[in-house]
Amino acid sequence: MKTPILIEGAGIAGLTLANALEQQGIDYLILEKEPSLHAIGAGIAVQANGLAILKALGMDADLPGIKLQQMCLQGRGFRQVLNGDDAWPTRMMTRAALQQLLLTPVAHRVVANAEVAHADVHTQGIALTLKDGRHYEAALSVQASGIHRLGNEPSELRDSGQWCWRALIPGPVRPEPAGQEWWLGRHRLGLSPVDEGLYYIYHVMSQAGPEQDSQRQAFLQQSPVAQVLTAENMASAQWLSHPLKDKPIHWGQPRRIAIGDCAHALTPNMGQGAVLGMEDAYLLAMLFGQNLDKLGQPALWQDFVKRRHTRVARIRQQSWYFGQVAHWQNPWVTTLRDRLMAIAPGKRMIRQQQKWLAQFCRQMQPLGHTASQ
Repeated sequence: MKTPILIEGAGIAGLTLANALEQQGIDYLILEKEPSLHAIGAGIAVQANGLAILKALGMDADLPGIKLQQMCLQGRGFRQVLNGDDAWPTRMMTRAALQQLLLTPVAHRVVANAEVAHADVHTQGIALTLKDGRHYEAALSVQASGIHRLGNEPSELRDSGQWCWRALIPGPVRPEPAGQEWWLGRHRLGLSPVDEGLYYIYHVMSQAGPEQDSQRQAFLQQSPVAQVLTAENMASAQWLSHPLKDKPIHWGQPRRIAIGDCAHALTPNMGQGAVLGMEDAYLLAMLFGQNLDKLGQPALWQDFVKRRHTRVARIRQQSWYFGQVAHWQNPWVTTLRDRLMAIAPGKRMIRQQQKWLAQFCRQMQPLGHTASQ
């Protein structure tokens, strides 16, 4: 079977790319290795750059989730409140809700139970062979299949030394539209509403692993989140558990381009991992629409990499550093950190964030209907 573009993976990045191609009338097919589609994850923050992409895809009319009006960052020696406004929107939602929003318009293009076993890249295109023997050919493929799926190359993951537990937990029916994060030495906690009566919670521990689960549960019962969520609901929740790692950036090659976690898995400390994948997808689709006669050519891939690499590398390093700083435990160092955080001007922090988010929005161009013109 031949199609111009194959998308490997029906996650957030892959589905964003599919919707952007759909708008332009560009033919594509999504190969999803799972037999049925389901979201992996709990909550997700969609900041201004992600919201701009959803708007460009015509999905902003009835977004799921809760618009945050405030973010409170606090530790034992500081409390910093960032007030959001229309210039700094952030919407918290479940990952499943975002994935379903992106899936609905393109579900007819998904081939399930389609795990790629072999890729043959040649001068005229790419041929993908699935584990069950099915065969697909295209001008190029886009790998959007997650952190461990970049061809046959080993994943060179960098371990942060931190372990994360995440869950969706019932809470007060009318939540305050505010997110909170606490820096408590070895522990870091985050709590945010994602829907009426539903909260996203994460708990990060340094020098920890799954064997510390009972210790984590005991800490939670005495932590600030116990003022919002009941002990019973926290104990009975289905917690996801995993180490926090990132990987070197690798954009694939001209006929098998990598985006999202497949290209640049980040630690989640800046809340930008999934949205950076959405940025990759939108920009790539935009370039495809402008260069349909150049699909698979090195110049197109090089243009994409040039536009993306510096931005992604910067946020990857910032996210790593932010996570390390939040878990400092030396009393002298943490005292200095907390004093600096206490006097940091919140409005300036918001302006810096606005500026960074707007950099991508300025690159965005309306998706044309190249293929149908």
